[in-house]
Amino acid sequence: MATASSKSTSTPSSSPSSTSSDTASSSSTSTSAPSPTSTTFFNKNTNYTCPDANNTEIRNVSGGSGNSSYYIFCDADISSSSKKDLSSSVQSSFADCLALCNSMNNFQDRTDVGCTYNFEGTGSQDKGTCWCLSGGNKSIITNVGNMAAVLSTENALLNL
Repeated sequence: MATASSKSTSTPSSSPSSTSSDTASSSSTSTSAPSPTSTTFFNKNTNYTCPDANNTEIRNVSGGSGNSSYYIFCDADISSSSKKDLSSSVQSSFADCLALCNSMNNFQDRTDVGCTYNFEGTGSQDKGTCWCLSGGNKSIITNVGNMAAVLSTENALLNL
């Protein structure tokens, strides 16, 4: 399971008793490591849709060795200080997009390729646009109308 990187904000090991200053709202962004609420095995014929696929771990993704597992997030995108678009194409489904990007990890001997799939055609993009994205220190950020997938072995942070 992914763990938070050293850039994440740590939480105190014990909570102090609540006072009026403790309950004031904060404007800082919360980050955490992914923690999927469900796990399923990859099936290219499955129609992975939002919100049902949100916060799911998909195991044994095809497009290579079959051993890759990904965390899936709805209304999300991948951010990284070293992000590179390796491929941009229109795919008929999220499963096709994920299999394509997973093949880059397997056949190019990589461990950093995830994907973003535009299931609503937002942002002047065609519906079904798939981006295979590489880079380290990934964060999952909000991007309505998109699904993002990162390898479960990466230390991606959630900034949703």
